[in-house]
Amino acid sequence: MNSVSYQPIESTGIISIDLPASKSISNRALILKALFDWKFKNQSIQLSKLSTADDTLLMQKVLNSNLTEFNLKNAGTCLRFLTAYFALVTKKELVLTGSERLKNRPISALVDALRNMGATITYLEKEGFVPIQIQASKLIHDGVLKVDSSKSSQFLSSILLIAPFLENKITIEIDSNAPSFSYVKMTLNILKSFGVSWQIEGQKLTIMPVQHLQSLHFVVEADWSSAAFFYGYQAMNSNVQIFLNGLSENSIQGDGVLSEMTRDMGVKSEFLEQGVLLGFNKDLKKNSLDWDFSQCPDLAPVLTMAAIQCVDEAKFSGLALLDYKESQRLQLLTGYLSALGLQCKASNDTLYFKGNHTLPSNFKANTADDHRMLMCLTLLSFGLKSVYLNELSSIEKSFPDFWKQVSKLGFFYKD
Repeated sequence: MNSVSYQPIESTGIISIDLPASKSISNRALILKALFDWKFKNQSIQLSKLSTADDTLLMQKVLNSNLTEFNLKNAGTCLRFLTAYFALVTKKELVLTGSERLKNRPISALVDALRNMGATITYLEKEGFVPIQIQASKLIHDGVLKVDSSKSSQFLSSILLIAPFLENKITIEIDSNAPSFSYVKMTLNILKSFGVSWQIEGQKLTIMPVQHLQSLHFVVEADWSSAAFFYGYQAMNSNVQIFLNGLSENSIQGDGVLSEMTRDMGVKSEFLEQGVLLGFNKDLKKNSLDWDFSQCPDLAPVLTMAAIQCVDEAKFSGLALLDYKESQRLQLLTGYLSALGLQCKASNDTLYFKGNHTLPSNFKANTADDHRMLMCLTLLSFGLKSVYLNELSSIEKSFPDFWKQVSKLGFFYKD
């Protein structure tokens, strides 16, 4: 087991944190660049500040490979985006597979939508799950395409990324109130940056065929999802100020709502030219939280561990998609809270818990190889003597520089 602990620091100034680039934005931009190269050849598209996270490195590796079988590990984003990408561009049979966890993450809604567009995709083991075989096909669709995004908004985003490269415009049925639709909005914003035209009328979204793009310099934003750790820490520690480099108030990321949500925990955000300065204002703080995470589920694990240490009670709703992530996150969170001796209960969508009580001095937990769970358990060590974790490497999935950055605040680990 690996020991994670917190040692209070003496800070007389502002602690500056360098966040990773958004892998969500990076992976979308990489797919679009590859599609422009495929469609028009020799494009002058420059991508800057790409994420160095494992998921993005894996995406780059696959897009630059001539292999016919790819192990995507537990990278759900890579699986969904590459399934649609290869359904459009491949000229040979190829196979997408992954870890045991990825083999249990649903893909059927995306495959059904692509089959309705003419794709030839075959399940090689269990119906509805990878591994899948994709064969060369011509994609086209008349009428209104329906994409079931109830288990992942990425099913719709993956279709949107390939839609501009079809021969004719395509109309897709959407529901702007669906869980995680903020990520669909992100996709649409990125499409617009790449010169793609689209329009929404009621619940119908029409994507126009893309025109030749002469040149583009696209810069990836810093990651708002990773910022949750530092917002949570600021809520628990009023004695420091944190500056998060690269974050923008006008971000295309739905997780930017973090700055508004955490006002209820006493965190104030001052947006400056180079990033956001965090501070604490006790007059903002509430003792009871009632938050809806339906548009920002990735924020829930870390903010749960902050909340149990600084508020009396909380109701977190909109959590239905958590169990379709890299691990069954809602189930894990409930297990952690119960093991800590907290009063809690969970439904398919909602987590209720009482917080702000005496925590045990030590805690052992399994991260399920999930980077978000590793982050939230590291934040838990703020109020404990030590937290013992089965692994530390899953953080490479989204935040390779995590340990260097959190050490500035007093968090350390021992193998």
